[in-house]
Amino acid sequence: LKERRDKMLEHQAQQVVYGQRNSYSKTDHDATFMRVKEDPMQNGQLKPAYNVQIATSNQFITGYQLFQNPTDTRTLPTFVNHLKINDMLGTTIVADAGYGSESNYRFLEDEFDQHTVLIPYGTMLKENSRKWRSDDCKVMNWDYYEKDDYFINPQGVRFNFNAYRQRTDKYGFNRDFKEYVAEKYDDNHQLITAALTPKGNLKRISVNENWEYFKAKQRTLLSAPATGRIYAQRKID
Repeated sequence: LKERRDKMLEHQAQQVVYGQRNSYSKTDHDATFMRVKEDPMQNGQLKPAYNVQIATSNQFITGYQLFQNPTDTRTLPTFVNHLKINDMLGTTIVADAGYGSESNYRFLEDEFDQHTVLIPYGTMLKENSRKWRSDDCKVMNWDYYEKDDYFINPQGVRFNFNAYRQRTDKYGFNRDFKEYVAEKYDDNHQLITAALTPKGNLKRISVNENWEYFKAKQRTLLSAPATGRIYAQRKID
């Protein structure tokens, strides 16, 4: 019992140190184990490190900040606010696809609506490929009828709106979805087998209209000549 108590106290002390992180370095409690670009063994070895965010303009560094979180996505709101407070935020916010999340798009539209945001999302290039556009499983390739709010997939199955759903991620961000359910019977009251899953349940799809809105907005901006040139400048800036 003494050993178990000591072990429990040790774990509690460790939890105080790493907080919301998943790890920490014993020699530097503020550092978090991350995958870094320096990987001579090419085995994905984790090393204690910090996530450094750097902002530039015309090849000059305009700001930087250190983060314990290895994921770039979640650093954006804090870093953009940091640049604003220090009066170093330009009128155009440019970042790579690693920052393109619904939560970041929502934050920037709500808090920086006077700025131009040029941040592609992760699947943007794939969505332009022939393979993606010919994939019958992708809802974006289905026919949508806005008036009555339903989809028809390439097999001819109709999916009708069923309910609004909401999902909350582990960081507390809420995502709103519209759920659509396949029609079970045709006009002759015959069972539509293509509307069923292998287990015999009705097929369902979820559509995040907010996410689709932000994606469409970025596709428009990044395909426009003027803003497209600005984004291309990021690679050398």
